[in-house]
Amino acid sequence: MTSENMGSHLDHPQAPERTAGHAARSAIYVTTYYTHDLLEHNSVILSRLLCLKALGYKMVVIGRSPTREPNLLRTSYADVLLLDPRRGAAEQLAEMERLSGAPLDVALVIARDLPTARQALALGKRCACPVYYDSLETWTGYGVREGRVKPLRYLRSWLRERWHIRRFTRVITHSQTAKRYLERLHRLPPTLTGVLYAALPPPPPGPKGRLWRLAFGDAPRQGKVLVCSGGLSPGRGLHALIEAFQYVGQDYRLVLLGNGPLKAELAARASMLGLGGRVGFCPYVPVTDYYPLLGDADIGVDPRPLTNRNYDLACSVRVVDYANCRLPIITTATQGFRFIEREYGIVRCIPQGLGPREMGAMITEFADGYQSHPDRTRASLERALEREFSFQANVSRLEQWLREDGLAPEREQGRVAEP
Repeated sequence: MTSENMGSHLDHPQAPERTAGHAARSAIYVTTYYTHDLLEHNSVILSRLLCLKALGYKMVVIGRSPTREPNLLRTSYADVLLLDPRRGAAEQLAEMERLSGAPLDVALVIARDLPTARQALALGKRCACPVYYDSLETWTGYGVREGRVKPLRYLRSWLRERWHIRRFTRVITHSQTAKRYLERLHRLPPTLTGVLYAALPPPPPGPKGRLWRLAFGDAPRQGKVLVCSGGLSPGRGLHALIEAFQYVGQDYRLVLLGNGPLKAELAARASMLGLGGRVGFCPYVPVTDYYPLLGDADIGVDPRPLTNRNYDLACSVRVVDYANCRLPIITTATQGFRFIEREYGIVRCIPQGLGPREMGAMITEFADGYQSHPDRTRASLERALEREFSFQANVSRLEQWLREDGLAPEREQGRVAEP
């Protein structure tokens, strides 16, 4: 996989200039899996790579080798090393240096989630460097579904997470509510935890209208466009969204951006409800290329239902994508989204369990509210990006943590190198 088949505005990040003979220090990101197009799908991992690369680090991703044989893939973002995680840390590091053809000066190791914790901690101990825990989910939260707890499973998950999480230099969460939950759950000091969103750099200005053409062909654009991006798969509330859209104002169109097993079923349902001209489907594009498409829409929609504690606490990566493309957002009422609604006003929360008619009326009300006050909406988005959600804000926050943990990223006169 090379930059030729991942072409986008994110290619060829410009790291800070370095003097001759001064090699970049490495940051290792450990994940449990790797596929050929992982970086095209996973905005969480990609955003971390771009943040650290902007701070001058050489990025190395360690994935699980499906054949147990070591392998090296070079991308425009990182060297991807597929290794057997059962090997010891010294053997893994030796294999990394052999595959990359150069010694590694490892400054930081990041564990993607709880399954990679043991491997990342061993590598960090071997390299005598800080180790970060970067999980979108709280693993203990999987034991809590719709307010119900399976005590034995919950206790096992809690003990395992607590045993590992206290050994990390820093714990990265993906929302303020998840941060507070982890601090209470494991009695972590606030200085140990922090929030880093999966934000990507904004694209350069370009021609408009591509999203509409992909979804509705050559028909002239009419009304305002609501976009719902992500996999068209069960558990995302897409059936409820289609049912509710028949009661949304006629001035609005809906585009479902993505692929998945429900695509044909959702298209058939929309047609049966007489929504064929108002609901369009846009084929999947890589995460590295879809920010320009989102910028063509007017409002982002994330209708996911509340299924477990993680969904209640987390901030969906789709919401971060919408905010970075300056789209106000309509989503479901969870703790994580209600916090953003109170703090910034860029999110409007629909209560769980509404019928189609009530949900459609509420979507119309919120969408009309955004459209009726464009200046206020724009100001709220700018404030939220500056403080929390933008790529630049997340790079600055990460740089501050690295300095506090004894690492001093090199930057040209304090300026972040934009990918």
